[in-house]
Amino acid sequence: MLPTPQDAHVDAALSQISVAYRNEQYIFEEVFPVVPVEKQSDKYYTFSKADLLRIEAAVRAPGTLAKRGGYRLSTTSFFCDNYAFGKSIPDELKRNEDAALSSEQNATEYTTDQVLLKLENQLASEMFTAGVWGTDSTPSVLWSTYATSTPIENVRTGIETVLLNTGKRPNQLVMGHQVWT
Repeated sequence: MLPTPQDAHVDAALSQISVAYRNEQYIFEEVFPVVPVEKQSDKYYTFSKADLLRIEAAVRAPGTLAKRGGYRLSTTSFFCDNYAFGKSIPDELKRNEDAALSSEQNATEYTTDQVLLKLENQLASEMFTAGVWGTDSTPSVLWSTYATSTPIENVRTGIETVLLNTGKRPNQLVMGHQVWT
């Protein structure tokens, strides 16, 4: 009997492709940009919000000095935690792997994603908690109550709240997928 097509070929892993899940939608650096620092702990300057929002400019009569004013300056401390994650790759695996596997590259991407996922999760748990922002604006009717909720009005109220408390109009809104839908 002649060999069949199945006899003439032994399945092997493709050498130019592998498929893995990667989350490309992390937002923590867009919401809170990373600021490079030289030391793990230090201080940074803070200006008084009340001083910066106070209106002190006045009409000046010819030949007179302009009205003088100022602002308070203080410092706040920071400390940077180190986050890390590793994955072992046995020498036997590296020597025996197919070309498409690239275990070192896969391990690098996997461990990087683990740290990024930790930071993303930390952003959600620490920043979306009552009392963190000094003022909370939770709607009285959840947006999932379609008949009576007012999401557009609630967002407008949130914009006004931020504007009144900071003097700046917000330009980003962060919400989870369930809230968005």
